Amino acid sequence: MRTIATPPPLPATHRSEISISPVRLRWLMEDVLTKDGHRLNLGFTCAVALVDEPAERKLFDEVFASQGRVTREMVTGHFLPTLRAAAGELAAGESAEVLLSAGARPRWVKALQTAANEVGFMCGLNVLAPFEVEVTSPTVQRERLEQMQRIAAERRSADRVGHLARAAELLKQWESLKADVPSITPGKLLEQVNPADRGIMLDTLLMAGATSDAADLWAVSGEYLVRVDVKAENPQPNLILLPTTAGPLRSIRATAGRLLIGARSGVLIVDPTNPQAAQVYQHSSLDSEYGFTSVTQIGNQIRACHREGGLVGWNIGEPQNPRLILAPSQLGGDPKHFTPTGLFVVENRLMKLLPTGQAGVVVDAGWPIVAVLPMQDQILIANENGGIITLDAVTLEKTNELQTPGKLTGAVLLPWLSSSRLLLNRADGPVECIGLEDQLVTQFTAGHVGMRSIAACIGKVAAMSSDRRRVLLWNAWEGRRTCGEIYLTGITRHRIADVVFG
Repeated sequence: MRTIATPPPLPATHRSEISISPVRLRWLMEDVLTKDGHRLNLGFTCAVALVDEPAERKLFDEVFASQGRVTREMVTGHFLPTLRAAAGELAAGESAEVLLSAGARPRWVKALQTAANEVGFMCGLNVLAPFEVEVTSPTVQRERLEQMQRIAAERRSADRVGHLARAAELLKQWESLKADVPSITPGKLLEQVNPADRGIMLDTLLMAGATSDAADLWAVSGEYLVRVDVKAENPQPNLILLPTTAGPLRSIRATAGRLLIGARSGVLIVDPTNPQAAQVYQHSSLDSEYGFTSVTQIGNQIRACHREGGLVGWNIGEPQNPRLILAPSQLGGDPKHFTPTGLFVVENRLMKLLPTGQAGVVVDAGWPIVAVLPMQDQILIANENGGIITLDAVTLEKTNELQTPGKLTGAVLLPWLSSSRLLLNRADGPVECIGLEDQLVTQFTAGHVGMRSIAACIGKVAAMSSDRRRVLLWNAWEGRRTCGEIYLTGITRHRIADVVFG
């Protein structure tokens, strides 16, 4: 009877992970250059097995005898130079486009299989199917991406030019319509545009309506009044030291060419052209860590709100003697958001200062009021719960109510053509811009949420960052990225208290 010789086992010191049973191996080859200078990354996978013959086993041992324990990594490393040379030879004769095509796959398999067989023949290994080849090119991918980006940029540029032309024409139509129909509003005009184009058209109209003489941005931080020229390509702060007799500065409002600034124990009237000559109106008997907010001039009187001092008023020219003091206990809470029309807020209630010197309730909004915004013929009230109430400016009767999602911490008006859009400051989100007569909503974010205070003028939007350290600037038509960020705290050594355009 014929017997079959069995190969002797490998010595204990020379065990191998490669056996008679097929073992799948994979090779990675990077930066293989093509004829047209592109780089290829290749992956080649196949199976290998020891040839079940004594002579081939001996050949295997001779090749790897000095390696000790033979691992898969040793075997793949032994094959790699030959495989890479074969891949390089094929790549050098063709363009990347050809080599990446489906039609080139059989050529890759043949070249790499042939090279693997040559190596296997010389070390006692069988190279076995299935053979798999993956070919990619980071340089081709980058080139295609850049090409796509160029095409998209060219398309956007063409679209922008087209929209600017359409905006210019629309502005002409707007001026003509406004002359013929004074009651028409920009929101109603926007509703006449194709719905798919309204967003881009709104941005374009905001851009076209922006003027080159935008108002300066003002901020207060510690004892400093800060001026920022937002027209500059790289806006920088200009610090102005104000009198410190009324304590640190807490709020700022621009009106009639002057700045009305609330401090800890008084208010300041500042001429922007001569800030060193600031007039200081003090409440000497008020001892509080809080400061005056919502400073307003009505006729020859100055009015301001204070959390502990209540509603305080001075006559112009009498800076040391407040003529009006309504304590929070008299008002039913601390007053906020005093307006030039004599309206102010106490918690949920919109109130009005009466000629008798007392305060009367105009409307109870049901939720804490975060902003009161007088417009031409109406007054907007923004509630903490996201509600927007519209009042007739003369009768103060409610004419409309709108509910927006999310919690609000503030709101301001963004001038737009002959009207305004509404900027809503969300407690945990970006600033939203909505229209009262259209359904469009845009956002000002660039990664910033929960801003502490916002301000707007024609063409510009500003906000304090959530940590009150930075002033953020946006173009009104481009809320996806800021056009300036000023780390003001690093200069003033105090956090920012308030911002305003004026």
